[in-house]
Amino acid sequence: MLKKPARSSSLKARTYSYDEVLEHCMHYFAGDELAATTWMNKYAMKDENGYFFERSPDEMHERMAGEFARAEFKYANRQRAKGKYLSEYGKKRKPLTEKNILNYFKGFQYLVPQGSVMSALGNPRVVSSLSNCTVLPEVHDSYGGIFFTDQQMAQLFKRRCGVGVDVSSLRPAKMPVSNAAVTTVGTVAFMERFSNTTREVSQDGRRGALMITMDIAHPDVETFITAKQDLKKVTGANISLRISNEFMAAVEADADFTLRFPVDGADPLCTRKVRAKHLWNLIVNCAHRTAEPGMIFWDRQHRYSTSSVYPQYRNISTNPCSEIAMQGGDSCRLMAINLFSLVQYPFTEKAKFNYNKLKEIAYEGMRLMDDLVDLELEAIQRIIKKIKQDPEPAHIKDVELRTWKLLYESGKKGRRTGLGFTALADTIAAMGLAFDSEEALTLVEKIMQAKCAAEFDSSIDMAIERGKFTGFNAKTENTSEFVQMMMKEFPQQYARMMKHGRRNISLSTVAPTGTLSILTRSSSGIEPVFMLSYKRRRRVDPRDKNAKVDFTDALGDRWQEFTVYHPKLSLWMDISGRKDPDKSPYHNSTAPEIQWKKRVQMQAVVQRYTTHSISSTVNLPENTEPAKISDIFIQAWKKGLKGITIYREGSRSGVLLPPDEEPSPNRTSYIVHRTLKCEVCGAENEMVNEEGCFICKSCGQSKCS
Repeated sequence: MLKKPARSSSLKARTYSYDEVLEHCMHYFAGDELAATTWMNKYAMKDENGYFFERSPDEMHERMAGEFARAEFKYANRQRAKGKYLSEYGKKRKPLTEKNILNYFKGFQYLVPQGSVMSALGNPRVVSSLSNCTVLPEVHDSYGGIFFTDQQMAQLFKRRCGVGVDVSSLRPAKMPVSNAAVTTVGTVAFMERFSNTTREVSQDGRRGALMITMDIAHPDVETFITAKQDLKKVTGANISLRISNEFMAAVEADADFTLRFPVDGADPLCTRKVRAKHLWNLIVNCAHRTAEPGMIFWDRQHRYSTSSVYPQYRNISTNPCSEIAMQGGDSCRLMAINLFSLVQYPFTEKAKFNYNKLKEIAYEGMRLMDDLVDLELEAIQRIIKKIKQDPEPAHIKDVELRTWKLLYESGKKGRRTGLGFTALADTIAAMGLAFDSEEALTLVEKIMQAKCAAEFDSSIDMAIERGKFTGFNAKTENTSEFVQMMMKEFPQQYARMMKHGRRNISLSTVAPTGTLSILTRSSSGIEPVFMLSYKRRRRVDPRDKNAKVDFTDALGDRWQEFTVYHPKLSLWMDISGRKDPDKSPYHNSTAPEIQWKKRVQMQAVVQRYTTHSISSTVNLPENTEPAKISDIFIQAWKKGLKGITIYREGSRSGVLLPPDEEPSPNRTSYIVHRTLKCEVCGAENEMVNEEGCFICKSCGQSKCS
């Protein structure tokens, strides 16, 4: 009989000073100051005066394990009652006790809950969401609707949620409105409002994160595409385009494409034909210059999905890093498997990957993710209770209350999860392979297949034990291209799912794990190692008056810089006894060195077995031509990716620099606007000037002197 875990209801009486905790953390992270201070600043539990209740991640992991065990205990007796219907692993597995859960978390070895969970779970001093990301419902096309969405954003940001919003529902510029303005100013003006809200709302010293999307068919799309070519505009948001197959086909055929509003309306109020190549060139050249807008292949997001095929769960937008597309009013929590920990005898000739352990971790990780849904519902209830107790009048609290009630209902019905991974590049290197080799692709495909099978076994078993997500329907399931893939490649899981359903509307993703990878001391997510040694900038908390500031960017944000050597390269040196990085499996496998076709191919392999999407950036050298970016986007679409982002070196300031490079004013040079005549289309149009280059806002033609 399992013992019911106690709930974390009070803090330890003792607190620790910064220096005491730093000493413990430096020992924990083997002298890695960046890892130590990152954990202290972002995730350690502390009071309002900066004194700590936790001295190292060990105590954080104990805090989290207790909470997960309490959630798991609710279902402790259901497995025995319905065990004969479970998967083979489900029949023989051991219960998820607090001790077993702690063993998965301890040392960041196997399972790593992402930031919101580490900072807030079991912390009675924080009234915060455990979700990493949310998507808001469609913006109602009125001033009231726009301000309602703006209020929703502010309320979510202050509870540590990233937000995605789609502006395709707003009428385009110069359409009539029933107010003193006579005509609307269009969507981009309101993007600036949303961006400003994001920058203004602080989350424990960090700003909010926002994604703004627009459908490629919207009549304001040209203005949207170029909105961030001025680096002073929309600085608080990422922007991405929802790209349709209809548009891509028109690009390939060099045909006309119809812009319309509403974008999905059977009888649009307005239409305008443009040359598809005109929009395409505009997108490509803007992405070449500033890495935005990103590309989201919207039909693929919808059809290759276990959730969007359901009308009530249909995708509206994505979270700020584009790895989670979901319906408006839903949220998702994230957890990552540390793949490197599953390599036995790393960096030796005996290296092998432990697939049996992966299946265990993925199965149990899915159970913990479902437990996390329950823990998030509790967190939302605490938020709602606090709102009701707040002294503001009821009409002031109304938007906040409605927003959290909507997220509660959506979370309860769909039970959306995002189980991902980190350290893929280190895993490949530990097996003695080059990141962009055919052998690496074969390895990754096998890993992803094992992970996917275990995740679905777990979610199906939980449907048997705990109940299906609201609305499961076998007929609807079969319209999903992802489920059609399962029928061919995972017939056992498919048959069980059609009979018993599954617990979670969507299961997996590949989220960015930049900060987590500092703690796991590994490569990040699906990404190759960026550089084997580099400077990393960390934004300084504006409240920290004693922080060392090495760089202040053009927006006034202050940064501290660390010289970082990739930890697993050091491990290779220790194991192999060799010191030359050029002799290591990382040689020619850093992000700037890998051929883009291999990056796309790797992402396609992982996407095939992932129910949500993937956050990944293709790094390109500074001399990359726009035509190459066009090729990357088209190849990504043809390979079945759900989205892709490119970054051309030097196109905007970043957080990573070569170790011998100082911040340069040229990296954050701003755009000067001039009105010039385009040599290609002849239009006298506003053109954008940066570092001697021009781009026409009419035809998208780029010219560099």
